[in-house]
Amino acid sequence: MGKKTQKKSAKKAQQQDELAGLTIEEIILVGEQLFEQLNLDQANVCFTRALKMNPNNVDAINHYANLLLEMQENNWKYLSYAQLHTGKDAIRIFREGIGRLKRDLQTLRSHGSKEEVEGVEYQISGALCSVAEIYMTDECFAEEAESEGQRCLEEAIALNPNDPAPRQVLCSLRMSQCRNKDALDCLESSYLLWCDKETVELPDLEYRHNCAKLFLELEQFDRAVDIWEWLLVEDDQIAEIHYFLGLAYRSLSSSRALQHVGRARESC
Repeated sequence: MGKKTQKKSAKKAQQQDELAGLTIEEIILVGEQLFEQLNLDQANVCFTRALKMNPNNVDAINHYANLLLEMQENNWKYLSYAQLHTGKDAIRIFREGIGRLKRDLQTLRSHGSKEEVEGVEYQISGALCSVAEIYMTDECFAEEAESEGQRCLEEAIALNPNDPAPRQVLCSLRMSQCRNKDALDCLESSYLLWCDKETVELPDLEYRHNCAKLFLELEQFDRAVDIWEWLLVEDDQIAEIHYFLGLAYRSLSSSRALQHVGRARESC
């Protein structure tokens, strides 16, 4: 028996001991609380025990049925749940979700469609980016912050080389390390994955806006202008885009700078 299996068995035994002496109603209540926290394995212990105590208990049957449905489709929901938390708690939940999605991915690679495989790869890649960003913000003072953030991004790039997000986050990491040349290389490689709008699905507007801000910070003013002008074709009422576009044009000594600063004021 492996160490992980031993730990899981020990944890299950401990939970069984904690449930000893509780009424069926109390056990179901504990199960409900665990279910709401997405601790599905532990909730499963509760509802299974309740059904052993009374196989005809309607509440236990209903909760167990919901649990089974949830366990089949819940892995991606860990990622949404993690976003409600911060710091180490968020990292822990993200990692649990990533682990479950990786198991899904193994199955899909054998029996799923190409679209299903790619969908899970993007979910895992996005979750790894989120963990890296937490290490760059909430957990930036943790001893392992830099190494773990980089490890997550490298794993995301290796898993899903067509996803521009890990390279863009890696750009931010390199900038925090004062490695601006490497940061620009990361950002350029990320941008090239989606800049051909005729052949690829575009990232959302906020993502592209953040990309332009990174180009601006790295003094790539022409590239930043190109992206923001592109975004204004989609929506020309966003004050922040006009403001940053004005900054970029000012850096290029363009007379259009004042025009966009004025539009930013009007849109506020």
